[in-house]
Formats: sequence, structure tokens, C-alpha cells
Amino acid sequence: MSTRTLAKRRRRLNFPCRVAVTDARRTPDPAALAARLPAGTVLSLRHYEVAAAERAALACTVAAVARRRRAGCGSGTPATTAPHRP
Repeated sequence: MSTRTLAKRRRRLNFPCRVAVTDARRTPDPAALAARLPAGTVLSLRHYEVAAAERAALACTVAAVARRRRAGCGSGTPATTAPHRP
């Protein structure tokens, strides 16, 4: 399948070009990462190793960075109720 065909399908499905996935070990400061990402990038916050309250606060911080940058912010599952999937 050609790159052009894939690009057309991505636009039709409204799927983001870039996705960044974090965890506590590899991305200790996801807010700093969010500040450097290009607009339109999806950031999946997967800090399941930290307590739920800390994870919720972290999600709020990252969301605030995204809003300040006008990068957009969406949430599938609230950070406090996200299930842990090892």
C-alpha cells in the first residue's frame, strides 16, 4: 500500500499522525514531553505504577500544558478510574 493511500485513509478516519506513550520509568516528566510535542500529537499517559491520586494530578498537569499550547486535549478514561493492564 502506498504512502499516499495510507495518508488518505488516516485523514478519512481522523486518526492522529503521532502518538506518544508514557510510563513512570521511561518518561518521569510527561508534562515536559507534552510541552515539546508537535500540535495534534496524542499523548497516552500510562503511569500505572504511581498512586491513583498522583496519576490524576499528573494527568491534570499534562492537560493544562496541552491547553496552554492549544494542542488539544482529550480523555478516554478518567485517570482516577483507568484500569491497570499489565
